[in-house]
Amino acid sequence: IWLYAGALVSLEIFVLMAVCITIAVALLSTLTGRSVSRSLAFSGEITLRGEVLPVGGLREKLLAARRAGIRTAVLPFGNRPERRELPESIRRGMTLQYVKDVSEVFRLAFPGLGAGRVKPKAPAAPPGRTTKK
Repeated sequence: IWLYAGALVSLEIFVLMAVCITIAVALLSTLTGRSVSRSLAFSGEITLRGEVLPVGGLREKLLAARRAGIRTAVLPFGNRPERRELPESIRRGMTLQYVKDVSEVFRLAFPGLGAGRVKPKAPAAPPGRTTKK
């Protein structure tokens, strides 16, 4: 398992800036007891706000995934322009799913798990005040 190489060292404490989406999926799999399809592969990093960041070496990663029999690859939306540069031999027989947010990753990895991100509630009126005049 690969961890983000840009972690900061501050006062001898590691502060993780981003984490690989594969680790996030593995953690959710462990917590829910649900397994992920063996034909699904992931590449990308997740920020602390849940955004999926683009990665390098996509051609090599997809070539290895193709050789391993992977049928669907979940990739960062930021890597979408690179799909034109991929040889047909890599793309043939593979579905490339591009995601912007970690909730999209989880929906692909665990179909039917949940509704996704929870929307914040509207602010309530302060106590003792009514909204009608």
